[in-house]
Amino acid sequence: MSVGDDFPSWLKRQLHRREWSAAELARRMGVSPARVSEWLAGKYLPNPASCLRLADALNVDADEVLARAGHREPTEPLAPDDSRSRIIALVKRVQMTPQQADGLEAMLMAWLESPIAAEIDDAPDET
Repeated sequence: MSVGDDFPSWLKRQLHRREWSAAELARRMGVSPARVSEWLAGKYLPNPASCLRLADALNVDADEVLARAGHREPTEPLAPDDSRSRIIALVKRVQMTPQQADGLEAMLMAWLESPIAAEIDDAPDET
């Protein structure tokens, strides 16, 4: 992921996927359409607070938006439509009890240890 330079094209892809206009995103974020247009044109990058609002409006991982806007180092490059980004964003939004968190962790660990997961991990990438 190229930090900062990639942000306008990433944001355009996100809008295209949702069939949203810049004005629609601005409405959902509570910012001016002109501000979103500046981001799309690459004139400015959103500040960290705007990145959090943007992540919430797009239902994507806030860390990804912060990294793409240059406010955080990316931990792992993920494709814009990578399902892991959506799963991470959902988990971060859920208010879990300690028992629910333990259950989710146990489910993921069991999946990682299953023979099917090993077959998937060993499969060649199709990209």
